[in-house]
Amino acid sequence: MPIIDIFSSDVRYLYRVRLCSSSAFCVLIAFLFSVLTPLLFVHYAGGYWIRTRTYWEVPDVHFKHKYLLLIEQDNLDPLICSTFSHYKDNPIKDHCSIVKVKEVDRDVNGLQDYLKFEVELYTAKPIRSLILLLFFNYELKEHIRVAVEAMTIIEYTVSQNIQELYFIGDLMLRQNNVLYHDEMYLDDNSTDINDFTLVNLLTENANRLLSGKISNLKVLPSLGFIKDEPVKIKVEIVYASQPIKYQPGFWEEIKWGWMQYLSIFVIVIYFARKILTRLFTSKTLRSYTVTPWHLKAH
Repeated sequence: MPIIDIFSSDVRYLYRVRLCSSSAFCVLIAFLFSVLTPLLFVHYAGGYWIRTRTYWEVPDVHFKHKYLLLIEQDNLDPLICSTFSHYKDNPIKDHCSIVKVKEVDRDVNGLQDYLKFEVELYTAKPIRSLILLLFFNYELKEHIRVAVEAMTIIEYTVSQNIQELYFIGDLMLRQNNVLYHDEMYLDDNSTDINDFTLVNLLTENANRLLSGKISNLKVLPSLGFIKDEPVKIKVEIVYASQPIKYQPGFWEEIKWGWMQYLSIFVIVIYFARKILTRLFTSKTLRSYTVTPWHLKAH
């Protein structure tokens, strides 16, 4: 009957040295090298700690039914459509004849998916530019608690006579800094234009930690102008999924840090043991060798 090698195991030798000896010192150096090398390697490769992470969340957004539309014309006073009744204690005359607002929950999940906003007004001359401010309640709840008023700005300069403008874009949250995982970001700042000038309102909004913005804005103009027909401005704002940059907490850092250390430590300790074994078996490092059968005899 043929004989085959089917399994093998190593003989474990024990090397004994004096505490104050060159061999003990070499083993200590090898141990420190094995422990410190992963620390230094990962540190110079970018560090253990994740400084920022990003996660995505579908926001809970509601239009506050607050808006300000400012339309400029040639040699005429601007036209204003707004839910604000006063500007710096001066009454605002609303020039819009029709305002339509509708929020749609397309997938019926309890979260609104987009806003449809439309105004109609009559004017004797074509419009040349417009500024539209829209105000939203914006909330994130999944990982970081955020509840802020998101003011968005749409600006457009008209190069030709138009009868209708159609805007479509995504509502996003603009971060001026990284958020902390265990903080709550609640914003109750006033955006009443009776308290701010328009310039101050825009400046204050730009300096906030969190503010709204419109991204991927597309404009579709309908060319031509008839003064007896209403000028229509239509806006569709999609409440897009939001990426949030944040600084992870201690346990989240540890969860990833120990794996980086251990993966390098296992490799280093493997080669360190190989080198020490070679040095002891070749008698380069002096020691008293205890074999397994001697241990059993004792």
